[in-house]
Amino acid sequence: LPRTPSFSLFRLASEPSPVPTLSAFRRSCGSKVQVILHRFHTPRENLPQQVGQGFALLDAWAVGVLQDGVFIGQWQVQRTRRSRELPQESGWLKVAQGPLAVRAYDLLGRGVTAEL
Repeated sequence: LPRTPSFSLFRLASEPSPVPTLSAFRRSCGSKVQVILHRFHTPRENLPQQVGQGFALLDAWAVGVLQDGVFIGQWQVQRTRRSRELPQESGWLKVAQGPLAVRAYDLLGRGVTAEL
């Protein structure tokens, strides 16, 4: 007897998620750079009003480079249950080859990448 699969695969259509906006600048000291976040904005739908706005909606961010359009992180920070503080300045780092970029995520996991 032929066996029939015990499951089915379905493809769900997803709505495009709103894209946050991010601006940052960098400081240089010799061969090292530091990235400073200037502005972060994300749409407020699906977020409680008491959460706040701007950087209060930022959950994690990273500094790295773009290689063939792919973000390769070299430094990162994220909020934790114990520490809700999130610095707006990266550590000093020596970046790899490629354009310097920042990747940020809001509280719902929506991400944005900005090339510096």
